Amino acid sequence: MFRDSTTFVYRESDGEKVSVRLEVLDIDEYTRILCEDSSRSVQELTLLIYSLILNAAEQGRGIREIQKEISNPHVQKEQKCVIVKLYKEGGDLIIENECEDFVHPEQIERYQDRVPESEEDGISFWSFNCYIKQCINSLILSKMKETEENIQRGEIEPEKIRSLGRWIEKLAGRECEIQSEGYEVEGRNYFKVKIPIFIEKYQY
Repeated sequence: MFRDSTTFVYRESDGEKVSVRLEVLDIDEYTRILCEDSSRSVQELTLLIYSLILNAAEQGRGIREIQKEISNPHVQKEQKCVIVKLYKEGGDLIIENECEDFVHPEQIERYQDRVPESEEDGISFWSFNCYIKQCINSLILSKMKETEENIQRGEIEPEKIRSLGRWIEKLAGRECEIQSEGYEVEGRNYFKVKIPIFIEKYQY
């Protein structure tokens, strides 16, 4: 989906360009993701991750490093660059970057359950949560249909039905929503987003 050293270009409203470089760690290209059987869903997922990555390049968010860009052997330009790390942590995809200031997650997450009024109100988080809930609903519907067929054939035990209820309760909980965290290490501020997109998190 995303490869190490991939670079995106973010254009500010004033026309200034900021490059966003990815550092991708410990993500196997064969790792299964939510709704991967649908090419449209995979495309939607990729665009949503892309939007979260580009959030780091907005003014006042990610730390911007000045790097030398050589367009030809005789010309050097200074390019502003934000480094964003992507890695796998359990069933979550982690997007992490250094920030100019400490980020309070509640400022972002308060808009997850309702339509944001503007992009500044966390529209990327809201959109991603909607996507994840759609995928979860598809998983639950499929499993319930399978369970109903087993019941009709008399091939299911009461404990398996209770297990299904616990599984649905887990999928409806906070663990299966996008989460953010702001933290400080040796005077430097970092912002981390956890996205529950790997299918292992949803195993029945």
